[in-house]
Amino acid sequence: MFIFSWLFPGRTLFLLYAAIMKIAESLYTDLRHRGLVGFLTSLSTVYPRVLRHLIVSFYEWGNKHFPFIWRLVDWFSLLAIDICRFFAGYFAARGLDRCRRPQKPLVLYEFEGCPFCRKVRETLSVLGLDCMIYPCPRETLEIAGYCKESRFRPVVKEAGGSLMFPYFEDPNTGVKMYNSDEIIKYLWSEYGVHAEAPWNYSLAKIGIIEMLALPLTTFCRPMMWAGILRIPSEQPKKPLELWGCEASGSTRRVREVLSSLEIPYLLHTTAVNSGKTVPSPLGTVGRWFSGTPVGVFLTLLSSYTAPAFSTVLKDPNTNVELSGSSAIAQYLQETYQKGSPPKETWLMYGAKTSAKPLTC
Repeated sequence: MFIFSWLFPGRTLFLLYAAIMKIAESLYTDLRHRGLVGFLTSLSTVYPRVLRHLIVSFYEWGNKHFPFIWRLVDWFSLLAIDICRFFAGYFAARGLDRCRRPQKPLVLYEFEGCPFCRKVRETLSVLGLDCMIYPCPRETLEIAGYCKESRFRPVVKEAGGSLMFPYFEDPNTGVKMYNSDEIIKYLWSEYGVHAEAPWNYSLAKIGIIEMLALPLTTFCRPMMWAGILRIPSEQPKKPLELWGCEASGSTRRVREVLSSLEIPYLLHTTAVNSGKTVPSPLGTVGRWFSGTPVGVFLTLLSSYTAPAFSTVLKDPNTNVELSGSSAIAQYLQETYQKGSPPKETWLMYGAKTSAKPLTC
């Protein structure tokens, strides 16, 4: 009890207790007055938002009071996403040398906070495909389809007719489509027909596992600045270039910043055994890791313990080349961010659904 009181002193302890009691009271009211069906309906719609809000609040509080310890918590939150997805995207498929390669980079409109967009990026990484990424974070949580100052959401609305993500274009074949499952199916049929998927990717794609794991990833990094809501920024004249692996926590931290700042970039996927080359000091992506459990551990160890050697960013606008997620994130914020991060919380989600949304 003493340790608990030390960790959650004074007003913080009271607020935590009040929040827990409020949730418990609401649960009891639903169960008593609306029955089991009404209770389960509320549980599936409202309480995930409350839980995300509590996670974000706890994260911010811990970062303020225990900054050194909280670096480990931040690292674990990045790692937790990969655990949920069995590190899908770490390893390239076998037999890619027998598969067709696109002459022009593929195009994907997405945002980091969307689990369905992650599914497509995992496949891009497994198939060793480079892709032009146009980040499309939300402007607000309060209204669905709100689009007033977004940089690339109007492009999606005009090109596809709907404001849904991910939105994919292949300039090599003229194909344009929504729906992550359809995009993944197309990528395998067009650029991976002779390839064999890694075991961990296949495991993550099993129906029941994917159905349970994808929602869990949204609770690992629910912070608004982690690629969910846009932050005012200056648009670079030329797209940036990013080398990294989809299931790398280091690369994810950089993508979160790029997503929130709406900075377009050419993604060079560097899955293990892809044979891709990256700028100095990385050299050629290692081939000595295998797609075995031991290989997963070694790749995980190299990615999270040596982040400076797993992610590289090139900015042709300033002739800057950086490695390491912390240095890259700081550079992007200092160079392109022009406003404060959003102040919204998950408790505001859908608060103005009855109002007429301002759409693209």
